[in-house]
Amino acid sequence: MVLDEPLVSIGLPIYNAGAETRKIIECVLAQDYQDFELIVSDNASTDDTWSICQEYAQRDSRIRLYRNETNQGALINFERVFELATGKYFAWIAHDDYWEPGYIEACVKKLESESTAVLCYSDQLFTNTHTGVVAEVKYTFRGDHPKFGGRVRALLAKNPAPYSVIYGVYRREIVQHAFPIPQTAINDIHFLLKVSKYGTFVHVPQTLFRRHVTPKGFHQQMQRVFNRRFVLPRSLVYVSFLARLLHFAFTEGQGLAEKLQVAWAVSRYVGYKIILYAIPDEVRHAIKTTIRRWIK
Repeated sequence: MVLDEPLVSIGLPIYNAGAETRKIIECVLAQDYQDFELIVSDNASTDDTWSICQEYAQRDSRIRLYRNETNQGALINFERVFELATGKYFAWIAHDDYWEPGYIEACVKKLESESTAVLCYSDQLFTNTHTGVVAEVKYTFRGDHPKFGGRVRALLAKNPAPYSVIYGVYRREIVQHAFPIPQTAINDIHFLLKVSKYGTFVHVPQTLFRRHVTPKGFHQQMQRVFNRRFVLPRSLVYVSFLARLLHFAFTEGQGLAEKLQVAWAVSRYVGYKIILYAIPDEVRHAIKTTIRRWIK
C-alpha cells in the first residue's frame, strides 16, 4: 500500500554505514506505528550503503531514496531529509541508534494529546562505544514550561544538557521555522533553543530509544560540524557561540525581563563550557577516569 500523505516522516541521513544500514532500516520498518515514510539521504557513501538502501526500497514503497553526488557534510545532509519530508510529524534517526517498536506510536500519541507541544521525546539508554558502559538517561527538565524563557532556562540548566532529545518527534510545520540548523560549537543545543521558541517539549516516561555514543575531542566535533580540516581555536569558537546565543536571546525574547532571563541562562551555560573545554582533551579524560575510580 502506497501512503500518499503519511502522518510521520522519518529522516535517515547516512554515510558509509555498511552493515548497520540493514539494522537501522529494519528497526524503522518494525515500528508498531506504520503510517510513515522513511526518507534516506546517502551522503555519497563509498561502501555498500547505497546498494543496501536500494535493496530495501525495492521491497517497501514507503522508503524514499536520495543520494548526494558529493559528500555535503553531516549538517547539510541532516537538513536535507527534513526538507524532503511531507508528514505532519517528523523524526531524525541515526544509523547507529535503535528504537523500540513502540517509540513512534508513543510519541505521536503524546503530541496528539498536547496541542502546544512541538517536540516529544522518551527516556534513553546510552552505550559508550569506547567503554561499553550502558547508562539510562532520564531527561526530566521543564521543557513543558509555559513560557519561552522558562524553557530555555530548563534546557540549559540540566546537566548533562539534553542534546539528544533532538532525535525526538517534532510537529513538522511548526519546527520548520527554527531552520537552518546553526553552524555553531553545540549546534544540537542551539537548534533546540530555537525550537523551544515555538512550543513546549513533552516526555514519554519509557525507555524506548537507544543511542551509541562515541566520545570525540573538540577538533573532531568541529570538523564534523563544519566539514573541513581547519577549525578555529576553541576559545574563539565558544566566544562566537556566546555572541550568537546572546543575539538570539535579545531578538527572540519577549520583553526585557525575558530577554535578560534568556541571556543569563546562555551566558552561564557557555561560560561553563569554556571552562570545561579550556582543559586539554587528554587531561579532561584523565580527570574523569580518576573520578570514576574514586566513586567505585
